[in-house]
Amino acid sequence: MSEDSYFGSRVNRRYAGKDFGLIIDYIGIRDNMRQALKVYGGNTSVAPTADDIEQATSIFHEHLAVLRDLFKNYDLAPFMNPEANPFGRYRLLAKAAEYVFRSTQELNIEGKRKTNKVSFKTYFLKTVKRM
Repeated sequence: MSEDSYFGSRVNRRYAGKDFGLIIDYIGIRDNMRQALKVYGGNTSVAPTADDIEQATSIFHEHLAVLRDLFKNYDLAPFMNPEANPFGRYRLLAKAAEYVFRSTQELNIEGKRKTNKVSFKTYFLKTVKRM
């Protein structure tokens, strides 16, 4: 999910000869698309298919495993257990957030052609964003 879609709208980029941007609101677009497809597209659906959901769930679990590996020294049981005390979950999240933002650790990430160094914070935030 891009930062633009996270907030539900974005401003078109400026270019030569264009002095103003246009705000595009994406909130509710899915419902509007469904209604338009009913009118103009027959029975075509924009709902996710079972395959879409299966692939998204698989990718989500892969990224969750990466995050678990980053927090080896933390007891993640309060966060992973939906029955856990909400205050305990909050404390764990606050502690983990503090760890992420204070970390000076650098990770070696395998790229297509070489190994790149990236900060723990950057790697964590990019992984969460991909989720």
